[in-house]
Amino acid sequence: MNYFCNPVNINYRYQFNEDPNKLKMQICREAADPSMIYFQGKYYIFASMTLSVWVSEDMTNWESFRLPENLPLYDYAPDVSVIGEYVYFSASKRREICNYYRTKDILNGPYEEIPGSFDFWDPNLFCDDDGRVYFYWGCSNTTPILGVELNRETMCPLGERIALIDGDAWSKGYERVGENHSGSDRPYIEGAWMNKYQGRYYLQYACSGTQYNIYSDGVYIGDSPLGPFRLADNNPYS
Repeated sequence: MNYFCNPVNINYRYQFNEDPNKLKMQICREAADPSMIYFQGKYYIFASMTLSVWVSEDMTNWESFRLPENLPLYDYAPDVSVIGEYVYFSASKRREICNYYRTKDILNGPYEEIPGSFDFWDPNLFCDDDGRVYFYWGCSNTTPILGVELNRETMCPLGERIALIDGDAWSKGYERVGENHSGSDRPYIEGAWMNKYQGRYYLQYACSGTQYNIYSDGVYIGDSPLGPFRLADNNPYS
């Protein structure tokens, strides 16, 4: 078994913002929130604001390809999932309904647009072994990570959304914000990602803020895709 970790040798875009005091320019990298899939013998990495996808056959050598223009390339936290013969794509847009897209050809398309029915941030689409599809999302220090089952064809919710993970720095010390956990604000809970292993469901999340040196990943375990979930013993796991 092979293991891979940062840094991955890929090029990425930069964002240039004028500083409010007008004295200098702020330069930021643009390659956050990566989703990686394995599809038809190749690895694909999608990341925020890159306008492209990186492709590799060995997870060492990567080549960038521009994505089709009908995708929401300037929305954040792209989520990409393989379901059957399709690749499903979605990305985040606050206070606006977010659509879904699917294709059988990542580089060339076409991408079929499936109208969404609600807004979300930091999405993750998961297909269970029985073919049922579930959706997870959330990025906030005031609201939880939510989950709902979706109709596989229309991508509309089946039932009510369920609150799955909420931040609590008082019961989970690793969620405390600030440099070296020195802050007192509520933690950000974001970046949901579902995996299934040996019949159990592992709902991962990130906390407590990307700007801090204590940014980490935690995981909950459940016996069904929408819980209930219990906190794993080995948290934070990264």
